[in-house]
Amino acid sequence: MMDRKKRKPLSRGGKTVRNLLLAALAGVLVWINAGAPLPPEQEFQRLVQTNFLEDEVQFLGDFETSGLHWGAGLTDQWLVLGALDRGRMELWPREGDGPVVAPAPDDFARWSEIAFVAADAPEGTASAQLTIDLSCWYTHTGTATNGTWSYWASEDQDWGGLTPTYWENTYTLEGEPLGDGAFLFYLPELDPLDTRDIELLVRSYLADWDLYLSQVYQENPNRRSAACTLSAVFYDRAGSELGRAELTDIQGGV
Repeated sequence: MMDRKKRKPLSRGGKTVRNLLLAALAGVLVWINAGAPLPPEQEFQRLVQTNFLEDEVQFLGDFETSGLHWGAGLTDQWLVLGALDRGRMELWPREGDGPVVAPAPDDFARWSEIAFVAADAPEGTASAQLTIDLSCWYTHTGTATNGTWSYWASEDQDWGGLTPTYWENTYTLEGEPLGDGAFLFYLPELDPLDTRDIELLVRSYLADWDLYLSQVYQENPNRRSAACTLSAVFYDRAGSELGRAELTDIQGGV
């Protein structure tokens, strides 16, 4: 029998190349197993095309909140928010030129943090701050753990013979740069066992786009569960105000 020739051992450089190829192959397999996700900007643009949005969309960046991965974009008419892992796209209308601010829509905001996006900040903006004024009238019967709440933006309601209490709170949030003149603000989640029950109930409406846009609330203002005013202020490096974006509920925060 003929002796088999011994393989020549790989050089150090050859081993390095082999290891890199194996790592790349493993990465491809993980990527395929995860559904072959695209980079955030490409996934966002794919979502835009899937939803037949004809406007050219400027990609601003991506962020996560309440377990959702969002991409944000801007056109002359819309602030575009796309849930990249859900194939969902939402359009917030812009009114004219200048900065715009809107909440990321969240159906479970009562139990989670709430994110707000401000875009088209003035040139030279170095930082941004969001102030939120939130209020309502409410009544409560029963115990703290097993009671009935009734709350509305206006005192002009049928309270069933009870005297309502006025509640209000102000939140001040510092902006995180998102990219291309955009900032992200997070309102931290509350502990569901927290004693501030009315706050836990009412603040979830900050993420409800109907509160700001619904024609139903426009025609029936007393149906609003809360009143709110948002103000995003943009500053230069010296701390001087460069501009702001205001947002109120459908009745102007009243």
